[in-house]
Amino acid sequence: MATIRGQGAAFRTLVGIYPYATDPSSSKVFDHPAPLRQTVTVGTILSAGATKTTPGQLGLVGGVVSPQIGTIEVADNNFASRAELVLGEYHLLVNVDFMVGAAAADTAVALAAVINTLPGFAASALLAVVSVQYEGSSTDDVELRALHYGAVENFVLTPDTGLMAKGSPSVVSPTLT
Repeated sequence: MATIRGQGAAFRTLVGIYPYATDPSSSKVFDHPAPLRQTVTVGTILSAGATKTTPGQLGLVGGVVSPQIGTIEVADNNFASRAELVLGEYHLLVNVDFMVGAAAADTAVALAAVINTLPGFAASALLAVVSVQYEGSSTDDVELRALHYGAVENFVLTPDTGLMAKGSPSVVSPTLT
């Protein structure tokens, strides 16, 4: 089964349709109505199968591209040893790029504030959990890893695969306008 990995820019194209059924074999004028001119919006999509990614397949892209997502839970607020978060090409060091708060929820708020300054990323904190979105291409592999340099594992990541969960566009039926 193919998985949609990304989309190109949508574009509109002109389509001629008839207002009612026609009979091309008929010689009667009323069987040959003038075509109506309508448009359909299409776009290119990328799909990945089991063995390769196929670019440039034509399809209709519906809705909004869902961003790549991940969560970072501040599981332990004891940062006696250094901890580092890898988010895409950015490395965020505890007590350098963001400060540890009095409680895990305070640390999550500080972390979300720093992530919001990174291009293409958005974050929000709820209690000790930071929800992260990447608004760039849904085909990018965006790293999401935690490095702990001590006995305490301060962060729990979801997904725990080392990459953010892929977002993808949806392909829908054509809508004539």
